[in-house]
Amino acid sequence: MNHTKTFELSDFRGLLDASEAGTAYQKGMIWEETAAYMLERIEGLKINGRRLRVDRQEIDLCCVNVSVKEELWKLGALILVECKNWSSKADVSVIRSIGQIMYMKGTTATLLFSKQGVTSEAKDEILQLALKGEYVLCITKSDLLAVREKEDFNKLLLRKWCEVEERIADDVRLLG
Repeated sequence: MNHTKTFELSDFRGLLDASEAGTAYQKGMIWEETAAYMLERIEGLKINGRRLRVDRQEIDLCCVNVSVKEELWKLGALILVECKNWSSKADVSVIRSIGQIMYMKGTTATLLFSKQGVTSEAKDEILQLALKGEYVLCITKSDLLAVREKEDFNKLLLRKWCEVEERIADDVRLLG
């Protein structure tokens, strides 16, 4: 039986608030804890690694997907998580780096917790990856501020998946 942790809105909001204070390193670590807080409350996901080295790069979190729910299983058995608590949007180089790691690890989905989101060029790169079956789901601070209860995490994740799927649904490049 997979048990998830309880959700306390005040604890979660405390993490979001704390991610704004301290050194860049401290803010980054709190942002990573915020991502972990969310993932540990989604039934079927289990964090099994932090700050893992992949070739010459590092991935912040790694989740094992043991869900029996079809919609969550679409994300694949192994889900990578990258956290960027930057004052600017993540750019295309971040997405390309994620794509390379996904290729090396053979994963289907990476969750990018980017406080400010991604640039338009990065959105285009996310689309290119999705056309190859590699999904980067961007979760912003704004997205997280809308969370009110534990179930909102799962809904947020599935909404992000659907948004990427909708962007590529009618793309002629899917034909080969």
